[in-house]
Amino acid sequence: TSFYLIDSVTGVEHIKIFGKTMYNPFTNPDLKEYIEKNKVRNLILTGVTLTHCIDAAVKSAVLIPDLNIVVPEDCVSYRVERESDARAILAGYSLPDNKRIKVVRSSRIVYQNN
Repeated sequence: TSFYLIDSVTGVEHIKIFGKTMYNPFTNPDLKEYIEKNKVRNLILTGVTLTHCIDAAVKSAVLIPDLNIVVPEDCVSYRVERESDARAILAGYSLPDNKRIKVVRSSRIVYQNN
């Protein structure tokens, strides 16, 4: 299961949980539907396997119009033997063509509830 914190959460009873049975959280259609219905504009993706789960999630999330994807590079991991693949993935996210994907350090993320 993956946990998602969605705007204006005050108390654990308001945390929205979407079950995940496969590596890509968007295989659960409720996640995309929730993002679109609630006009979520920024999605921060963290996780254990950048070279598999996170990369699949980024590729699915970028298909949602007007959704910005933030990947905190210090909040994702990968197997040591896949380090060069992970670096290439992060570098690819940072290319100028990927305007809606931002790779940052987690300390640069500031939550604001407008």
